[in-house]
Amino acid sequence: GNFTNYTYNYDYWQDEIEMPDAYRVEQVIYSDTLGLEVPMNKPQSLYIRDSFVYVADTGNNRVLELERRGSEFVLTRIIDKINGVEPANLSSPSDMLVDEAGNIYICDTGNHRIISVNIESKKVTVIAGGEEGYADGSAKNARFCNPQGVAVGKDGTVYVADTVNHAVRQIKDGYVTTLAVSRETPDAPVQPRGILVQGNKLYVTDLFAQTILELDLSPISYKDVPAGHWAEEFIVEATERGITGGTGNGMFSPNRTVTRAMLVVMLSRMHQNVDGNAVIDGDASFPDVAETAWCADEISWAADLGLITGYANGNFGPNDPVTRQQLVTILYRYARYSGLDLSVGENTNILS
Repeated sequence: GNFTNYTYNYDYWQDEIEMPDAYRVEQVIYSDTLGLEVPMNKPQSLYIRDSFVYVADTGNNRVLELERRGSEFVLTRIIDKINGVEPANLSSPSDMLVDEAGNIYICDTGNHRIISVNIESKKVTVIAGGEEGYADGSAKNARFCNPQGVAVGKDGTVYVADTVNHAVRQIKDGYVTTLAVSRETPDAPVQPRGILVQGNKLYVTDLFAQTILELDLSPISYKDVPAGHWAEEFIVEATERGITGGTGNGMFSPNRTVTRAMLVVMLSRMHQNVDGNAVIDGDASFPDVAETAWCADEISWAADLGLITGYANGNFGPNDPVTRQQLVTILYRYARYSGLDLSVGENTNILS
């Protein structure tokens, strides 16, 4: 970060912070000059806000707050334990930033979560995560694995380099989705680490592949879904979550018929939004669904779970349109498989 003509570098191996000018090191902050009883241990990132410098002292499971007073830096706060959440101790915090409202966003890497701490009130919020795994969905139920990069857009969307899951994730309106993951596209990062928002672009460094990934954050829109369309919100949301997509040339084709294959594919993607570790595959087969078909794995998965069945002649009919009765039946079976309450009663379940 930069302010008042200084650039701040952290030295991972020497456990120190350098303040160089354009030609030479201007100042080095050592642990003993800060009065730290426990010396810094592999500091990995820092962030500047006004006269304060925040340092992720990764090896010591803490964040340091330093204040610049003239030519000196003074230790003003140590953040290592956070009240009101479990676990209370930070674990290998690796990246962080401070937003305009004074919230410190921290990649609590060892705890597989993203948290924020308000500088003034000291209120702590778990933004998402808390258990190791890979799952999109509500922020409470989402799972990360050793996230090591965080960025925040102007609209408050939080972007995460989910390093060990080989994925780039976003947290928006209390919901976690995946923007890119290596198992779905060769262009996705293998080991994402640094992450930065610049306008409508998201840049991600890949430590393993030694590349920089650029993602487009432009708002989703379709030529045939005008602003104010009754389904616009849901079409955009489904697209953002990867459940569906356009039909080409910037079109969504909102009045187009959905086929049986399309429905099953969308259902499988929705399931992966809930359980990111789900494997979409199976053993079931149908004579009219080739093993290499674009929807083959999804149809096998759904058939193995009993969500779908074929016709009496043994075929599945992937290109047949979905009837209303078929749609209700498949959704009911999926709800039952997911453990939702299907009993009938006022305000108690999805069928009320």
